[in-house]
Amino acid sequence: DVAPLLDSDDAMLRKTALEIVTARPGWNEQIVEFIAKWVKDQQSGPSDTAIACGAIVVFSGNSQLQSLIRDALLSDSTHPQIRAYLIDSIARIARIPEPWIEPLETLLRTDDDLVRLQVIALLTVVGTRRMDGELLQLATDPAAQEIVRAAAWCCLGRGGSALPDEGFHLLLERTISNEVPPFDRLDAARALARASLARVQLMVLCDACTQAGPLELPVLIDAFRQAGTPDRKLGNQVLMGLAGSRGLNGLSAFDLREVLERFPIEIQQKAERLLARIDVDRETMLTRIEDVGRQLTLGNARHGRSVFFSHRAACSTCHRVNGKGGTIGPDLSQISQIRNRTDLLESILFPSASLVNNYETWSVVTTNGRIFHGVIQRTTGDSIVLRNTERRESVIPRARIEELVRSRTSIMPKGLEDMIRIEELSDLLAFLESLGEPSHGL
Repeated sequence: DVAPLLDSDDAMLRKTALEIVTARPGWNEQIVEFIAKWVKDQQSGPSDTAIACGAIVVFSGNSQLQSLIRDALLSDSTHPQIRAYLIDSIARIARIPEPWIEPLETLLRTDDDLVRLQVIALLTVVGTRRMDGELLQLATDPAAQEIVRAAAWCCLGRGGSALPDEGFHLLLERTISNEVPPFDRLDAARALARASLARVQLMVLCDACTQAGPLELPVLIDAFRQAGTPDRKLGNQVLMGLAGSRGLNGLSAFDLREVLERFPIEIQQKAERLLARIDVDRETMLTRIEDVGRQLTLGNARHGRSVFFSHRAACSTCHRVNGKGGTIGPDLSQISQIRNRTDLLESILFPSASLVNNYETWSVVTTNGRIFHGVIQRTTGDSIVLRNTERRESVIPRARIEELVRSRTSIMPKGLEDMIRIEELSDLLAFLESLGEPSHGL
């Protein structure tokens, strides 16, 4: 049955399913009719729900479906769980269809906190700035619950907005408070890291780093990566905050070096003692990289593409290139724009040395003692979705998360260089170096 594939997170699989469905006469109308029935049926099972949610994503450009979803979002007769599924489905669409903007704005103004949180989570995932005015109004509403105001500030911050002191201090307090659920602390830290912070706010953030734990600190330091004036004074404050931080062991030396590379050389030299505390194996790594590097040849990018998509190397199991491959790891379609040959070799030989934000492996412990491992695939207002290396997804309600722990070990296994010949490794590097080049068409 093709229909369940419409709910896949694999873009290529969804595209193939869509091509099959749209090639059948009358199937578009049948899909819309199926969704209309599902919206009204409060007894739908998981399989029907999966098909409906996937079809909403795939057929989001269909005008009949757009009208159906618009009405369902606003109708008082729509069951709350169905509305939640609708909002979650919209969050998986790259661009929100115009007919759904007004209903979402209306839902932001409702008195139902759960619905407002679901819509804010949608806006955060999609990254639209269309509703910043409504979010700001909600964030500054003294009558709104703190969790709702914080979510609105998080959405604004992650969109790159400047934060007034009210929003900045609320997010900072939630980042370092052990009374706040772990995933909410992480949300607040991500917002602070991406917001356009004033210099005085960055200085306050330096002091707060001492109270940030290993969960929040690796995310929080990204705020200094985009500091407008990375001068000596700010650099010294950053180092002082990190030196006394209880979360220092959660940092990778690679990330810290990247953050400090825009600061004066004097600050980078001062950081060496701090780096030595978290980078005990750096010399071993560099020696290994140099040894392998001396054996490499120029490589053939076309052959390297075959290595990348081979079952033996299994790179495409987690990574995708130009829409083809897995979604567990980062998209590598433009990797040569941000990583040079040495960086790429290091990431292959020592994948845990340079974990990419938003693709870290997490361990989640629930209130009933169950443990889940994987990469956070997506979030909603009331749950998170983890995906493991077997591509299995686990939906975990936020209210049931007891502990959230970032792993310092990459989900990408070490030892790829032992699975392929040195010539194949050379070819693979050549392929990765070609990605993002204007003439790349392999």
